[in-house]
Amino acid sequence: FAVTVRRAALAVVGDSLHWIVHFYGASADFPLSQRFAVAGTERAYFRHAGVGIVNAHSGAVTLVAASATDRMTGRWVRRFASL
Repeated sequence: FAVTVRRAALAVVGDSLHWIVHFYGASADFPLSQRFAVAGTERAYFRHAGVGIVNAHSGAVTLVAASATDRMTGRWVRRFASL
């Protein structure tokens, strides 16, 4: 379901260092959709799903869903609401 970008962004908040990674809902198979290449892989579905934030010191991870979720991302958010 989820794929990430290859590079993480670095953020300093107060005295804490965080890594920020955008992740995307992706699928090679999606009904009635046009195929296209993303990072060398053929996809039929590719949408921004959210952001993962990792505290570099503690390793604590926070997942934040995109504010405008599509149907697929919305279902995963409801299914795994505790994340």
